Amino acid sequence: MNESIKKLIAFLGASLLIGILIFMFSGGGDSDDGSVNDSIAVKEFKLKCDSLRLKKWNQQKYKSLNSALVAMKSQEIFNIQEVSNIKIYLNQAYATTLKDSCASWLRTNGNDCDKQLYSEMQTLAGISETSKMLSSEIQIMRAYFSALLVPSKIRLFTQSNYTSEKYNSLISEINSTAKKAEIRHFSSMNRVASVGIGELNNFKNYVEKFDGAYAYYLDRADVDAADYLQNLCPDKNPRTRQYNYYLQKLSIIENLCN
Repeated sequence: MNESIKKLIAFLGASLLIGILIFMFSGGGDSDDGSVNDSIAVKEFKLKCDSLRLKKWNQQKYKSLNSALVAMKSQEIFNIQEVSNIKIYLNQAYATTLKDSCASWLRTNGNDCDKQLYSEMQTLAGISETSKMLSSEIQIMRAYFSALLVPSKIRLFTQSNYTSEKYNSLISEINSTAKKAEIRHFSSMNRVASVGIGELNNFKNYVEKFDGAYAYYLDRADVDAADYLQNLCPDKNPRTRQYNYYLQKLSIIENLCN
């Protein structure tokens, strides 16, 4: 092999090596989020965002970083594209710490739930890059807070005219909230479910007895029928005091519950 061919081979080899190095360090080796090309300022700001992930959720820190980002944009430290990328990075970091805080809460007895955490999740759910990240946690916390309203709904129901539709609706609501798999181990949710279902069934059973006695009284309207219905008067059946609608129906019958 003559000298000129050797030089050509050496030149081609060096060119290939240089090409590979250029590809690795100027684009081909970039990470998906373009972090290799991030400026020092961008990298430092992202490290501050990362610090959010390592602690319990901190709304004030999140707001502070948002304000700092706006200020650095106005000072032209970051360009428009960098601001957009950092904003996404910041929101995702904050969403991660919200998810972690929710997971920590689920490992407790459930008695100390932060409603502000739920509010923050709902706020971030309106942002495209974090909406899917928090969907499961939002459903869990929505079920929890909805379950806490069930007892008052049951009390309102037992003061009114019983309907099977409303009974079934409340049973279904208990099953989808207090009995939700992720939170049903909480003592508060156990109480909502067990007490709630018990109260609903007591009301259902009472109304079945009442309707039978009342229909018998309307059909016969004699002493025996009155005595039968009188067994539901508050002095003989204290449960009647809990059901205002039916108490009123008894009270309008003259001399029945005197």
